[in-house]
Amino acid sequence: MDEPIAFIQIRITEEHPWCGRLLMEIRPTQVLTGGRIVTIIRDGRQLTARGSTRLLPGDIVVAGGESVDGKAWGTLNELTIGPGHPWVDRPVKDLPLQEGCSLVAIRRSGALFIPDGSAIICAGDLVILNEGTSD
Repeated sequence: MDEPIAFIQIRITEEHPWCGRLLMEIRPTQVLTGGRIVTIIRDGRQLTARGSTRLLPGDIVVAGGESVDGKAWGTLNELTIGPGHPWVDRPVKDLPLQEGCSLVAIRRSGALFIPDGSAIICAGDLVILNEGTSD
């Protein structure tokens, strides 16, 4: 295999448009063009992704596909935000990130979430940064 594969997870909530639907009812373009659903994680168990699998609230859908242009588009780094850190109580959209750097996830109180620009950084957060490529 010449191209690296990238994986993403999609959390199915009661409001998610895929909730209650069979995998065969979800068009591939709704996941990834050129990608596919690889597995479903339900109640801590890995399920085979079959067309007859119905997605339920709480499911985690793992999808995979070729990485962009077959290369890595960044380096992920973790940063723990201490009580005196200048980012505490600031929204993500106002963080002084370098060009090409983005905050992609926050782990708070054991839960991982993908923030929008209005998410407030708290002391104790573990932030995951994509710091771009070095070339």
